[in-house]
Amino acid sequence: MLHLSAYQWVLGGACAFLVGIAKTGMPGLGILVVPLMVLAVGDARLAAGWLLPMLSTGDVFAVIAWRRHAAAKRLFSLAPWVLAGMAIGAAAFSLSEHTLRIIVGRSSW
Repeated sequence: MLHLSAYQWVLGGACAFLVGIAKTGMPGLGILVVPLMVLAVGDARLAAGWLLPMLSTGDVFAVIAWRRHAAAKRLFSLAPWVLAGMAIGAAAFSLSEHTLRIIVGRSSW
């Protein structure tokens, strides 16, 4: 079982809150979430593993809430870019932890 300290739980909760705000129309806040989650979890790969379900859950709720207003053609036209992003992300996981931290912006800690 993963043992996290109180500040890590608070920081993780703050990240979840910021993800929610970023999903509702302030996307600039989303850039802060990644390094904060690396700080909370301590590992860039684990941070991505914790963030992916948060982001996916936000997307599912958005699609459910706005399904009547969604344009399916527009959503499906994004599929090639989503797949390309997933491929780049998967390739990034093959990099070393140090390199990932530089990419994320947390190289010194």
